[in-house]
Amino acid sequence: MSFPICRVKKITSMSALNGAEEHNARLYEEHGKELPANIKPERNGQRGYTSYEQLMEGKNLKSSIEKRLQEVGIKPRKNSVIAHEYVLGISKDWYDKANYDEQGMLTNLVKFVADKYGLDNIASVAFHFDETTPHVHVITLPIIEKTRKWKNRNGQGEKTVKSLSGSDFINGRDTLRKLQDDYFEFVSKYDRNDGRIYRGMLVEEQVKEYAQRTNHLLGELRDIQDQIKETVRHIKEGIDVDLNKEKLTRQEQKSEQLIDQIEEIKVDSEKAEKKLDFRKDQNKGDGWKKGFDF
Repeated sequence: MSFPICRVKKITSMSALNGAEEHNARLYEEHGKELPANIKPERNGQRGYTSYEQLMEGKNLKSSIEKRLQEVGIKPRKNSVIAHEYVLGISKDWYDKANYDEQGMLTNLVKFVADKYGLDNIASVAFHFDETTPHVHVITLPIIEKTRKWKNRNGQGEKTVKSLSGSDFINGRDTLRKLQDDYFEFVSKYDRNDGRIYRGMLVEEQVKEYAQRTNHLLGELRDIQDQIKETVRHIKEGIDVDLNKEKLTRQEQKSEQLIDQIEEIKVDSEKAEKKLDFRKDQNKGDGWKKGFDF
């Protein structure tokens, strides 16, 4: 079975933008960091290439977004959602049956975001073929136009202003469900396999995905812990002590991040397993095996 993949998260700080750019543009080595274990550059030769394009003018993602906001007269508040980051794709088995190349299909998926936010508000696009599943990252600004009334001693009237309003696009469970419905409808028109793209993810498939993600993160955690041991050994032996202390700090931060991610997936997995058990109890035979959002 093939499933559409649509994930979105809020970006609420400029530092978070830097982190997104680091991953999407593959800037780890430039920043003195090791490439995450799940990224395999050698896959590019087999399946395509990885590319990153910044669509707004600026020396980096942060400065380009700041410039864009300044141009339209928006000064973000402290609690503003600055951007939304979408990760879009279709499970990789679909490409084996479909008459589309991966790059071409992912380019089509960018239009899904452009139709909702406007092409002018897309800040960057990154095509990734060096991970397990081909996908595209799209970072976009939730800019809206509203008409506001004004009144002063010189008169009154209306004016059109632009503002950041993440809640106009993503605001709770209902909007996320609608997003998944819209995305399924969007990708279905490209399906040339007699409806082999299925809406949502089976509960048991989601449980399986959580297990795979946990195993992957545990592998990364073991790797980083081995690296920490080696770095500590170098420090004790007096080898490049200052450089290795800096390296150790980065490695320990990465280790903490991985532990946090594993704990988050564990919570989600437990919720999914409870829902799976509930649906099995409430349904007989195979009738319960339907897409289920959660």
